[in-house]
Amino acid sequence: MSSELLNIPCFKSITEFLTALNQTTLNTIDDFHIATFSELRKDAPIEMKPYRKDFFQVNFIVKALTSKIQRNALKTSLVNNTLYFVSPEHVYSWKRAEDIKGYLIYFKKDFFNFFKLDIEEEFSSLFDLKSENILVLDSEQAKIIHEGFKKLYKNYFGDHDYRIEIIRSFLLAWLYTIKKIEAEKFDIINYISKRNSKFIQFRNLVKNRFIEEKSVNYYASQLKITPNYLNALCKKEKNKSAKAYIQDFVVDEAKNQLTFTQKSIAEIAFSLGYEEPTHFTRFFKKMTNISPKDFKKVSL
Repeated sequence: MSSELLNIPCFKSITEFLTALNQTTLNTIDDFHIATFSELRKDAPIEMKPYRKDFFQVNFIVKALTSKIQRNALKTSLVNNTLYFVSPEHVYSWKRAEDIKGYLIYFKKDFFNFFKLDIEEEFSSLFDLKSENILVLDSEQAKIIHEGFKKLYKNYFGDHDYRIEIIRSFLLAWLYTIKKIEAEKFDIINYISKRNSKFIQFRNLVKNRFIEEKSVNYYASQLKITPNYLNALCKKEKNKSAKAYIQDFVVDEAKNQLTFTQKSIAEIAFSLGYEEPTHFTRFFKKMTNISPKDFKKVSL
């Protein structure tokens, strides 16, 4: 994510974010918070303009009504009985219906340090920018998820020894339950838990180097594997070529800059590593079927 996105606030702590929502009195654990939409104060904002935050978020929407969200450049109307996942890498905004029903959970990566667990890798299918970050549930699945929320909620507002330890364990078990539902829903049992370590290395390299390096050969060389083998890994993990996977990062960053900055097309092209703006324009239109100029207009 570009550090040059203009006028996009970044909330470093959950407490700072809850302050913006006029909800600070409910926050009792620094790295974790759970709430229902129904308990939002009357002076809580109905909408939030684009922002980023240094923690993860899970929304369980029971009754969406007219509520809408935007994650990076993607605008979506909320759907009943659906989970929405937001990572620190997302630029996020929303407009909620006053009578929306559901739960919100916020947690910092450090909340799981006790388990020596990398949340971004373990649950990448839920929070990764290249994933859909949405899971629609049937009635039985929604009931299971709802029960998990109620357990977390009850312990969060309880007053007993080991409260934080119990919440931490419940939250981890609940995320694994979601992962299990996702695997069963898409017939990928054992698929995510056995993610190829080479692909994870590739993903992290691309996230950090896609502006400077767009060649499959470069990444294969860094990973000490052949380009053909890297392509096979990408096909297995993401059902697309390594080149297409790299290009997705470029397109997403281009969309963010076109949506959230005042840069010219030429400035965006140069910031993405293109020596000629015309090369960037051709690439973007080929990938999205719309020119950067027209995309910028419709995203306003």
